[in-house]
Amino acid sequence: MLSFARKSAQNYEIIPIFATPYAKNTRKMRRFIAVIFNILAFSFALYSQNNLNASAESIIGEYEVRHQGELSHVKVTEDTDGTFRAQVFWVEDRLDDDGNVRLDSKNPDKSLRHVVCDEIVLFSGLKYDSFLVF
Repeated sequence: MLSFARKSAQNYEIIPIFATPYAKNTRKMRRFIAVIFNILAFSFALYSQNNLNASAESIIGEYEVRHQGELSHVKVTEDTDGTFRAQVFWVEDRLDDDGNVRLDSKNPDKSLRHVVCDEIVLFSGLKYDSFLVF
């Protein structure tokens, strides 16, 4: 019986709630509050991320790495010149089928193919640069 238009019945005007000016203002206010909330949430997230990245020590530590199905542990340390290096210190399958320690035989640099698999240096000379938004 009610449609979206205004109808009158016996001296009463029936107005759907969603068609009143109050409802329109409420929708605008809800939308405004949602936009402000999203802006604040995004700002706090950026601020929190910057606090995590504010110091170089935040990347130092031990990490578990799974690469092509192989599990290994990597340690990131800071060198004396302020740069960082990452080195493997544990590999799940350290020995090959013959019982020998595996080497880095697939390294493109031929001079590094004799390095034992749990002593491989993944990177060195990395300089930390904290990107601050605020």
